[in-house]
Amino acid sequence: MPELHKDKPIVVNPTRVDPYKNFKFHVTFGGKIVAAAKTVSGIPRKITGMNKSTDITLKRGVIGDSGFSDWIKQVSAGTARLKRKNLILELHDEIGNKTSSWTLGNCRVSSFKPLPSLDKKAGTIAIETLVIQSESLKLNP
Repeated sequence: MPELHKDKPIVVNPTRVDPYKNFKFHVTFGGKIVAAAKTVSGIPRKITGMNKSTDITLKRGVIGDSGFSDWIKQVSAGTARLKRKNLILELHDEIGNKTSSWTLGNCRVSSFKPLPSLDKKAGTIAIETLVIQSESLKLNP
């Protein structure tokens, strides 16, 4: 086991916050996590032959990416240039390992109900419900 240098202090970044660590479901866009939720409903057990849109509902979560929250606001207001996005939904176990992943194709937000923010400095938006309509859904290997 390596010995700690007693003459050098250990530096910990107390301002680094991971808003997603307590959530089982993570939403990824562009290679980064943009939202997370405690529960998700609407994922069909059998996905083959899907040809209609599916509503995926995220409950009791958080959005920690300003670009993603801006997109939700713009889609809701009808002012978004890019109304649909491809998203990835990941399920994580208790220690944070990814256990399942789905690609949600050509998505748009159909309903969003935020919770009042308790900490304006946190830079996150609390989610009561976020409903995403997906035109395609694929279970990733």
